[in-house]
This record gives sequence, structure tokens and C-alpha cells, in this order.
Amino acid sequence: MGACLTAAWADPFGAPPDAKHAWGVHDDNRPPVKKIAALPGQVPSDAKVLFDGTPASIAANWCDSAGKPTKWVVDEAGDLISVRGAGYIFT
Repeated sequence: MGACLTAAWADPFGAPPDAKHAWGVHDDNRPPVKKIAALPGQVPSDAKVLFDGTPASIAANWCDSAGKPTKWVVDEAGDLISVRGAGYIFT
């Protein structure tokens, strides 16, 4: 029982700052997160669009498990469709 209580109360406020993290968990001095706002219907400026409904975006950003161009296709509606035997796709 004593070991459980010791573990529970060892660090109730999260990890302290260290070499990889400038602020501790729940640190009131941590700067606020920068929010990237986009206009409705637009992509945030810091985003990378992996699929935009075009075959060109598939060729540019997606491959199969061997690193070769994927066999998945884009239909007339702009949907990404798996083809039998095409396997997984990766970015």
C-alpha cells in the first residue's frame, strides 16, 4: 500500500522541464499555442495537402509498401479508391 501511495504522489504535476522540453507539464509560464487560422474553405498556411482529389496529388504524395507509385485510383467524383491487390498506401 505504501508503494502505491508513493508512486501516486511522486510527481502530481507532471514532468519537470528537461533538456528536450523547455517547460514542465502544466507550467503557467508556457507560451500559448500558436493557432493557424484559415479562411473557410482554405487550407492553413502550415499544412501539407496530401490528397486534393486529383490523380496528381496521389502521384506526388503516395506510394506502395515498396516505395513505388500506388495502384490506387481517383474516380470521377475525386474519391480515392483502392484497387484489388494494390495493397496499402503510404505517404
